[in-house]
Amino acid sequence: VDADILEKKEIYLQLNGIDTHAEVILNNVVLGKCNNAFTRYQFDVKKIIQPENNQLTIRFFPVVPIAQEILRNRILPLPGDSVRAVIRKPQYHFGWDWAPRINTLGFAYPISIGLKAKATIDYLLVNKLALTDSSAQLQLKFELNSALSKGAFKAQSQYFKTFQFQANEQLNQVVFIDQPKLWWPVGQGAAHLYQDTLLIFNEANELVLAHPFEFGIRQAKVLQQKDEWGTSFTFEINGRPIFAKGANVIPPGIFSGPELDAAFAALVPQMQAANFNIVRIWGGGMYAPESFLNACDRAGIMVWHDFMFACAMYPADAAFMSQVSQEIKQHIPRLASHASVVYFNGNNEVDVAWKNWGFQLQYHLNDAAQKTIESAYQAVFLDLLPKQVQAYTN
Repeated sequence: VDADILEKKEIYLQLNGIDTHAEVILNNVVLGKCNNAFTRYQFDVKKIIQPENNQLTIRFFPVVPIAQEILRNRILPLPGDSVRAVIRKPQYHFGWDWAPRINTLGFAYPISIGLKAKATIDYLLVNKLALTDSSAQLQLKFELNSALSKGAFKAQSQYFKTFQFQANEQLNQVVFIDQPKLWWPVGQGAAHLYQDTLLIFNEANELVLAHPFEFGIRQAKVLQQKDEWGTSFTFEINGRPIFAKGANVIPPGIFSGPELDAAFAALVPQMQAANFNIVRIWGGGMYAPESFLNACDRAGIMVWHDFMFACAMYPADAAFMSQVSQEIKQHIPRLASHASVVYFNGNNEVDVAWKNWGFQLQYHLNDAAQKTIESAYQAVFLDLLPKQVQAYTN
């Protein structure tokens, strides 16, 4: 390791897409464990890393025995495929009607050593608060992480002007943009995206961070109104009902990583050729990569995004809820920053499975057991997920 790197105050080992249960060891020191293929991990290695002869060991464990051990400690069964329900990785790896059962194991992305920057922005969102024919009220939401100072910082950008704020606190800066150029789905208007850069200055007026970002201005609603057939389900963008034309997207391959990300993005020209204006990311797969979402932003293709749960009942114990909470806190702001993402959906066919697939009889569940399973559903899909979405998008 270069001497200049070793002199830095904070050095991190960064892991993205570790699939799935693994123990991370550097120079015979256990850094920690991974248990979620959807989550990025970061370990502080400043006190452990050496100038040379570093030995990194990542010990992987097969997920089925781990799932079986988790299930043995449960009082109640989990209807559906209970083995995959307790493992946070793409559910189709356990086999699906369109996919073979291939439980992948290993590295999806390269491992890297990172230096702690003077200041970082973990997420940045531009939320629409109000929209009229002549003006848009926008909210810039971000959090600056900095070890430089606990005092005031100054930020400025082309569209969000100049303002003061404190580090390590979530910031909500509200501005108005006159005569906004709106982001529209394809066929309705231009999918306009604004380009901006957030400049951060410390108390000495020194530039500590330049953060480029882009955003689209659009208002997205789902209209669910009673009609003669039941209840409508219509996407309304910028006050205009949109007839949805599209399909579900399943992962275009088995093995996660850069090649699969590129395959996702390569689907967008096919969607355009087929006259899609919306696509749904299916909940049994994986969270959409940036390359895919960027392409949808520019193509004007709306994205309905499931969270990664499908066709089984899920637990709500403390360990599982902690995994899911960490997972969605990483993905929600990333996904919500894209103008194309107009809808978050909790799961794929979990509610319908519970109500229509006969789980209650098949698993011999009495009233008390059913209430316990329903309470777990409530905790994950009606409490945790909606509250986290609202925390970033409202």
